[in-house]
Parts: sequence; structure tokens; C-alpha cells
Amino acid sequence: MTSQPRPRRGLLGEQVPRTIASTPSPAPAEPAAPAEPAAPPEPPTTPEPPATPEPPAGRPAAQAATAALREALGAAGRVLGTAPHELRPLNRPRPLRVALDARGRPRAVWRAGRARPRAVAAIQDRWRIDDEWWREHAIARLYYRLLLDDGSLLVVYHDLLHDAWFEQRA
Repeated sequence: MTSQPRPRRGLLGEQVPRTIASTPSPAPAEPAAPAEPAAPPEPPTTPEPPATPEPPAGRPAAQAATAALREALGAAGRVLGTAPHELRPLNRPRPLRVALDARGRPRAVWRAGRARPRAVAAIQDRWRIDDEWWREHAIARLYYRLLLDDGSLLVVYHDLLHDAWFEQRA
């Protein structure tokens, strides 16, 4: 049984012949008489690139899309009862009343809308943030992570600049 040699493959997977056929060299030409100077060769032509889609129309199209989005959001806001310009921050601090012990630590908190205060079972953590001291409205806060008597966790802070207490939801 004779086996056929496997074809050779190039780097791109194309079949490469095993032998290179030699091409007959042209016969030497007779020296020609000086001819007129040859014109410079034309640059090789490159194929035309495929047609590309036209770029977006620019500002008018973007403005129209933005207007449509605003109108859609406005309709959704009316359905939900909140217009887009009336949105509130998600993590906005809420005012809180706090009863302190002799050392200035929270021992009970009155949350807005609650009839009675909640006792603090334990202070799990305490940290201080002093930030933006170079600005007109600096921040100086003393944070507490509190475990309340009902088992819930509450993060509160004391605004040291305004002597006010706030609940910070995580």
C-alpha cells in the first residue's frame, strides 16, 4: 500500500506546494538603443475600502434622543407619582433624637415616626470622619454602629459642627 504524502500547510493554513517549479530565465536581450525617458511608474492602486455607514447625524440626533428619553422618564414619573426633578438621594441622612449616657455615648434613639425610643443594647463600632476641612462647609462626624434592643443594627452619627444627630442607612 502506498501512502500519499500529506500536503504542507502554511502559517495561515493554506496548502503549500512541496516543490517549487523553476521558471525558465528569459534569454538575454540585445542592448536596445537609447529610448525616450520612461514616464514615472504609476503608483499601485489600492482597492476601494468597503462603504462605511455614515456617522451619526451629530448634535441634532443626540438632542432628539435626549428629549425623547426625558419625555419617557417624565411619563414614568407621572405614573409613579414622582417627576424626575423630584427624585431624592437614596442614602440621605435622617434626623434623629438621641439620649446620651454620662460619657456622651448613645443609650437610646428616637427614630422619626416611632412612638417610643429604642434602647441601645451595644455599641458595635465607633469612628470619626473629619473631611473637607479646607472648604466652606467642612465635615466633622462621630459615627456609631448600634445594636438596638430589638436586634436591629443602626448606623448613626453626631454632626460635631452643628451638634445634631442623624441616622445613616447603609
